[in-house]
Amino acid sequence: MALTAALAGIVALPLAHADTRACRRQAVSNVETIIGVGVRWNKACQSIGFPAIILDSPPANGFICIRLGAVKPHSILRGNADHCLRVPMQGAQIVYRSRPGFDGADSVAYTLKFPRVEQSYNVGIKVHAPAGAPAAPNAGFGLERQRPGPAPECTALVS
Repeated sequence: MALTAALAGIVALPLAHADTRACRRQAVSNVETIIGVGVRWNKACQSIGFPAIILDSPPANGFICIRLGAVKPHSILRGNADHCLRVPMQGAQIVYRSRPGFDGADSVAYTLKFPRVEQSYNVGIKVHAPAGAPAAPNAGFGLERQRPGPAPECTALVS
């Protein structure tokens, strides 16, 4: 039987949908920051995939995307595989990047949807612009705010 896990301060939860979890993160303006992860694993601590990641309320001053990569789960939503916590495995990284030059508070709400359970998060993000960094309005971003729905994959930056 597969076990399910996700990062961001979750404890074992027997319900199909738990209360929304609140988290805080810090980011540097216009720099990619991992704000959460999602991964599923088996009893041998091997990744067997990742959850669907749905943006409930996208950030007003940035963008969220998903990148597959190495993650270390820190908590479990369902099951009892504590021995797998903090074991590196392949999973989904939830990446935030602010608009260039943005300095201030931003937030995002998203839900991890696993086959048998889902967990919602509200993440407050404090964004700091480096001193003297010039703003490059909308570089790499459209003018519109990101829309709710499935989080897109991150695209490679091309220079």
